[in-house]
Amino acid sequence: MKRAVIAAFAAAVVVPSASAAAPRLVIAKSSPLVVSGSHFKAGESVTVSFGQSTRRVRTTRLGRFQVSFVGVALDRCSGWRIGAVGARGDRALLVQSRVMCAPASTS
Repeated sequence: MKRAVIAAFAAAVVVPSASAAAPRLVIAKSSPLVVSGSHFKAGESVTVSFGQSTRRVRTTRLGRFQVSFVGVALDRCSGWRIGAVGARGDRALLVQSRVMCAPASTS
């Protein structure tokens, strides 16, 4: 009986931390740039940065958000970095290294 209680308590403690995913960013749309975040803390204020542009947004009760950078488009040949920092410590980073692109066609 005592072992069953200890096992049930250990399972209750382990499951929530194992199922918690790290904060994540994805590009929902590239022109204009729309960034979606997930797995942040519910109701958290998040600062999202792309280059010199910064936006502040509050997450939903599910820890999600979506923010747009109007007038900004991604260039697949250039490197870029999108970062999100939550007021309660959540962080996520999305990086695209510079890609070697062929020169523009002259024909």
